[in-house]
Amino acid sequence: MSTFDHRRITFAAHMKYAAARLSLVPLRKSASDTAEMVSQLLFGEEVEVLSQHENWLYVRCLFDDYAGWLDAKQVIQLNENQMISQSSNYAIALELMQPAMNEVYSLPLLMGATLPHFDGLSFCLGEQSFTYSGAIIFANVQSQ
Repeated sequence: MSTFDHRRITFAAHMKYAAARLSLVPLRKSASDTAEMVSQLLFGEEVEVLSQHENWLYVRCLFDDYAGWLDAKQVIQLNENQMISQSSNYAIALELMQPAMNEVYSLPLLMGATLPHFDGLSFCLGEQSFTYSGAIIFANVQSQ
């Protein structure tokens, strides 16, 4: 479980995976807010955590193998079982922009966002549940 002290976010040593918790998460060339953006993650996109420096994580995107640095507060930690479950049961948002809502806030999701465990009305990312009413396509994930 992560700890938060307003200065540093620490990923638990056993947490090797994470998923984007914002609409867009910049992937940077170095561990700095001013570093060149080399790619970006869409909501729900999964990464493998390779290393950590202060509140920055060096990650590899599981979708396209891009690697870079991101701010740890912009992702949610996933253990291996959560990552496997999430990556085998999801839908993809097809709307240019459509909000996902939970009890506390609304989050604009962009086309291509991953909706883990989507049941036609709601989905979960980590412990957070959201409702979503936009067009989607279910991913056809097959085990090998």
